[in-house]
Amino acid sequence: MRLGLRAQVLVCLTLCACSTPPPRPHDAPEPEYTATLPGPAPYQFDCDAPEGVHKTIHVGLHHDQVLVTGTLTLLDPRIAHGRPAIAQMRLAAPAGANTRAAGFMAGIQMNSPHTILFYTADGDYDERFAALSATTLPIPFQMKLTENELIVTAAGVSKSIAVAHVKRSHLTLECSSAHVVFADVLPSVSH
Repeated sequence: MRLGLRAQVLVCLTLCACSTPPPRPHDAPEPEYTATLPGPAPYQFDCDAPEGVHKTIHVGLHHDQVLVTGTLTLLDPRIAHGRPAIAQMRLAAPAGANTRAAGFMAGIQMNSPHTILFYTADGDYDERFAALSATTLPIPFQMKLTENELIVTAAGVSKSIAVAHVKRSHLTLECSSAHVVFADVLPSVSH
C-alpha cells in the first residue's frame, strides 16, 4: 500500500513529535522545600540544595530556655553567581510574634572559597565571630538560649548576643546553594 504525499507528511510529523523527549525534571527550577521533622531527637537532616534554592526543616520546641547541640558538615558548597553556600540554624518565635529568629549561620563566599565563616544572626544584624579552613569533617555546634541571651559556639569559638525575651516555638535548620548534613541535633532544656 502506497501512501499519498499528504499522508506521508502526517506520518513523518507524528513520528517526529513522538520521538521528541519529554522535558527533563532537572530542567525546571527546583521548588523551595520546607517540612517538619517528626519523631524524637536527635534529628538528622541531609540538606542538599542546588544553587539559589533554600531547603528548610522545622523542629518544634517546648521550652523557653533551650540548648541545642549537634554537628554540621558542609559537603559541597555551590558558590557561583555571587550566591554564598549557607548552612543556618535559628530559634524562631511563633508566627505573629514581634521578634525575629536568632541563631547562627556558616557560609562560604566567592571571595573566600577556602574558608567557612560563622556569623551570629538575630534577624536584624549578622556579626562574624569565627572562621575555619574549609573542611568536609563534622563541625560541632551549640546554641544556648536564656531569657535574653543567645550563646552560640562553633569552630571552637563562642559568641553571645542579646535577644528579645520571647518563647521560641521551633528550631529551623536550613541550607542554600550547598549540600549540608546536620547530625545529632538535640534540642533540650537549658539550665
